[in-house]
Amino acid sequence: MKGLYLGQNQSKENSTVKTLVLCIVVGLGIAACASFKLDQPQITVLGFAPVKSSGMKALFELQIRIANPNGIDLPVSGMSYELAINDTKLLQGVSSKIPTIPAYGSQDVTLSMEANLFSAPKLLFGLMNKPGEDIHYSLSTKIDLQGAWPSFRIVEQGVFPTNVPSNRSGNSI
Repeated sequence: MKGLYLGQNQSKENSTVKTLVLCIVVGLGIAACASFKLDQPQITVLGFAPVKSSGMKALFELQIRIANPNGIDLPVSGMSYELAINDTKLLQGVSSKIPTIPAYGSQDVTLSMEANLFSAPKLLFGLMNKPGEDIHYSLSTKIDLQGAWPSFRIVEQGVFPTNVPSNRSGNSI
């Protein structure tokens, strides 16, 4: 009977040790994940153009470059984005066709955007009242990564110049 009792006690000790080791491994895994931080990608606006559209939809394409400052590829599962012109939210869109951004690399992406036609009159009125002034833009994006990686919210701001310098002959560049 004593041998049986010792065997049960040893079994309980082994079970306790296994549970303790499992808790330590899980704790270290959680701590490692919590300390692993990805740097935010950078977005640069490369170009903007209207696309042939039909009906009441006004479609545009926005060309951007996404740069990855991390040592690992960023597998993008999707992206939502909104472009404001002179503080007027004008264009928005979503895409699930964004390629993986290579580690320490960049990827050029073309985004399809749809115009908010109710905001257009406000924007046109504002532009007509301030002719010749630069046009300010703000691109707000949310990039979702595949798996358990965090999402990134990025705002890129800039200016579309309206005054084009001329060369010596008086012709614009």
